[in-house]
Order: sequence, then C-alpha cells, then structure tokens
Amino acid sequence: MPLTFSLLIGLIISEYFLNFPLLCVPLYGLLFFYIYYNDTPSAPPMATMFMTIGITIVPIMGLSGAGLAHFIAIALLFNMAVGLFFAWLFHLIIPNSLAKQTPQAQPAAKPTPPPTPSREERARLALVSTIVALTAVVTFFALNLTAYAFAMIQICFMAGSPNANASFQAMKSNALACLIGGIAIIIVYNLLTAVPTYLFLVALTLCFALLFSSHMAEDQWPKPSFQG
Repeated sequence: MPLTFSLLIGLIISEYFLNFPLLCVPLYGLLFFYIYYNDTPSAPPMATMFMTIGITIVPIMGLSGAGLAHFIAIALLFNMAVGLFFAWLFHLIIPNSLAKQTPQAQPAAKPTPPPTPSREERARLALVSTIVALTAVVTFFALNLTAYAFAMIQICFMAGSPNANASFQAMKSNALACLIGGIAIIIVYNLLTAVPTYLFLVALTLCFALLFSSHMAEDQWPKPSFQG
C-alpha cells in the first residue's frame, strides 16, 4: 500500500540521509517528481496524499530523535489499520444495499473522468510541483521547523495542483476546513474541561464524527474539515 511503502522510505531517509544534505535533497527531488508524475485519474485514491505524508512527516520528526520517527511511523501505520478495519466493519453492519431508493429516482450518471494529460505535460506539471514542494521541505528541514510540519504538508499538497486557479481553490478549501476544525476543537476542549471523563470524550467524538460525516457526505463542507 502507498502509506506503508512511503513510511518505509521515510524511515530510511530519517536513519541514513538526513545528515547528508547533498544526498537527501536530490533524493527528495526524485521522490516528489515520481509522486506528482504518477498522480493521474487512474492512480489509487489518496495515493499522493499518503506517500507525501510518509516521506515528509517521518523524517522531519526524526530531527527531534530517531525514536520519535519510529513512533510516528508505527502510529500512522496503526491508525491506517484501525481505519481500514472499522471501514470494513461498518460497511458490513450497514451495507449500501440498505440505502432507501425512491421509486422516481433516476440512476446517477457516472461523472466523466478528467482526461489524462500527455507525458510531456505530466512531466512539466510534475517538475513545477516538485520545485515548490522541494523548496518547502528544504526550508522546513534546514530551519528545524518540526512544530510547523502541518504547514509543510499543506504546501506539498497544494503543490500537486500547479494550476493557479486549482491552487487557489485548494487554499480556500483548506482555509475553510481549518476554520471549521478550529471552532470544533475550541468547543470540544471547553466541554472536556467542564466534564473531564473518558465516557464523555467518547460521546463527544461520536457526536462530532456523525455531524462532520453527514455534512461531508452531502458535500456541504469540504472533505478536509475533519482534520481538526
């Protein structure tokens, strides 16, 4: 899977390449170019996001210690496994066949997939994205901005859309998502401060998960809104 493969690469970079910038920077350039070049409509869903997270988050955390890099890699892998398990479990408990269909409902038309650009265009776009992402990674790593790793990840995500309009849309969506997630965090924090119990935490998590998932399923909120 993309995340597992990228976590392994991230650990290798953290262990063997971080102390050798002349090797690390070209390696990142090749990795980013590979990721962005293969980011096509036929690519596995969210493969670009998972691979970007794996090769950036783990090494930048390794700047604070090798043990932290291993911990982050194991935590991300564990979270992925738990997420896949619960997705399988709830699709088993509540299958899509239970969805109500109105008699007059028309079958939804399949969206037309965007055309795959030519190899030359893909290479050009991948090169532009690589330059932007590589600049961000080099800057954050050189200044040891571990605390701002989330900002670095957002830059790498937006670099995957070198078109100016697409990047603006991504920035607007991310800004709205951060605002919604930030408001939710403030509310949850104050509620947990008033009632600091584990059962209340579980109930809050369930309520907010239902609230966010229902709105995202109806496309009322941007998908990254849950990132808070």
